Amino acid sequence: MFHNSVLSVAVALLLFFVAFNLLEAMLPSLISKTAPLAAKGTAMGVYSSVQFLGAFVGATAGGFLMQYFGGNAVLIFAMVLLTLWLMVASGMQSPAAVRTKLYPLPAMDEPAARLLQSRLMQLKGVREVMVVAAEQMASIKIETSGFDEAGVEQLLKGV
Repeated sequence: MFHNSVLSVAVALLLFFVAFNLLEAMLPSLISKTAPLAAKGTAMGVYSSVQFLGAFVGATAGGFLMQYFGGNAVLIFAMVLLTLWLMVASGMQSPAAVRTKLYPLPAMDEPAARLLQSRLMQLKGVREVMVVAAEQMASIKIETSGFDEAGVEQLLKGV
């Protein structure tokens, strides 16, 4: 019905790019929320590398299919991949509502940093803590509700 319609192409492109831009923002956030603090940089780097590798492999596969089997083969291949992804994604759970907060620290040695890290882990709403004495920084992954901000500030004042 809309095979040769400019309007149908415009609507299809609008839907595609809305979904694409949502994923471009949401997936790095998902990686950031689920990766351990100590491996967050590595996880983001791997994600980015795989994303670009996927674009390369997808374009290459699409070009191969188009050249040897036609446009319908590209569509069928994309639909098969979409179906497989929906099957995988249907079993996924939403990540916990967490944020990462950074706090500057005064100069301290490693034993003091380990002690501060263990004390911070005991506070309400704290999921994970990484204290890096050499960089004078504490990174805390917190639950968005029920986090004891005053407890963190009190602990950091006593350092």
